[in-house]
Amino acid sequence: MIENTNEIINYIMENKIFDDFMILNGFSKTQLEEYKKEFKQLKSFKINENVFNTKQTISENLLKFIRLTTEFFFTLTFKAMKICENDGNVNKDNNNLGTPARLSKMYVPKSLYDNSEPLSGRWCYPPKVSVFDNSENLKDPVTVTVSINAMCSHHLFRFGNEEFNENSKAIISYVPNKKIIGLSKIGRIVNFISKRGWLQEELTNTIGETIKNLLNTDDIYVTLINMQHGCATFRGHEDTNFYTTTEYTSGKYKDNEFKKLILQTLK
Repeated sequence: MIENTNEIINYIMENKIFDDFMILNGFSKTQLEEYKKEFKQLKSFKINENVFNTKQTISENLLKFIRLTTEFFFTLTFKAMKICENDGNVNKDNNNLGTPARLSKMYVPKSLYDNSEPLSGRWCYPPKVSVFDNSENLKDPVTVTVSINAMCSHHLFRFGNEEFNENSKAIISYVPNKKIIGLSKIGRIVNFISKRGWLQEELTNTIGETIKNLLNTDDIYVTLINMQHGCATFRGHEDTNFYTTTEYTSGKYKDNEFKKLILQTLK
């Protein structure tokens, strides 16, 4: 690990080449100095955290500054890898985007409302999710299956359910206490959390703890079944039959018989 990376980044940001790049992409000199200052004030946060959950806030313009800064450093990275900048496969196209820009948008989205990119869950606003009083005193388990699209924090490869494989899925189940939630909102929460860098075990636990706290119930079950990891299928030992299953259980779901009954309803 390179020491004093912040000092290196700050040094490069004071270079005229960096300023010219940012001005070319729409910042005035006054704006540039303003967002350099805000960038330095923004504290680093974990790859599996959301910036707003760290009690920090950013503006759309600061997000743009961060995305363009990322593009600038990706451009330097391509030069370090001896990738020709005039290569038609990676240089700018009719949309004025080259591969460094496309990569930076994957990791820093274009908007604080955009949760469609692989790491946009680090930056976007949390979804608005309403919960309701359990006025009917419902006690039967509520179970949904959802898709998972997450990023491995070690290699920044996708992991998630395998398309067209009915045995590859995420299951979330809870027993209502005082609150209930719309079924589609569970998928929205999972998608928001997943769009960050994760180990599968940590993602499973975080989904479980988030829904547990939101619904104020001790009875939560989350399992990510047969997730396929790009870092194992596309590189390394390149095993397309490599799958990983993880579980989070609390309350009644720690009883294997109770959990078995829930899983049987899905068959």
